[in-house]
Amino acid sequence: MGGVTLTAVEALKLAGVILAGSIPFAAMGLLVALLVPPNAGPGVINLIYLPMSFASGFWMPVTYLPHWLKVITPALPTYHLAQIALHIFGYAEPGTRLWPHWEALAGFTLLMAGAAWMIFTRSEAKA
Repeated sequence: MGGVTLTAVEALKLAGVILAGSIPFAAMGLLVALLVPPNAGPGVINLIYLPMSFASGFWMPVTYLPHWLKVITPALPTYHLAQIALHIFGYAEPGTRLWPHWEALAGFTLLMAGAAWMIFTRSEAKA
């Protein structure tokens, strides 16, 4: 597949990062599911996730993005997930440490899950 080599250890690490990295976005999906009608959910998620993916370096390196986009990139959870995954292969931004990225993903998860919990408990109290 394009001459890419991947060791078993790298594949296992990447699988672990993908599994752990899916939790923040599942929390975001839960929040969106509580806010929008069921038929609008996939469209709203795509309107959120696709720009986040582009701006965080999933499709092209962050260094090639416009300056105004580079400024907001570190605020995106997809950027932090990308940096963790790139670190496995040695392609993360120079001087990158992993803990700040894990902390950013954990904070995003708590923010999304907390907002979903508040909305859910308010809707249950009304019912």
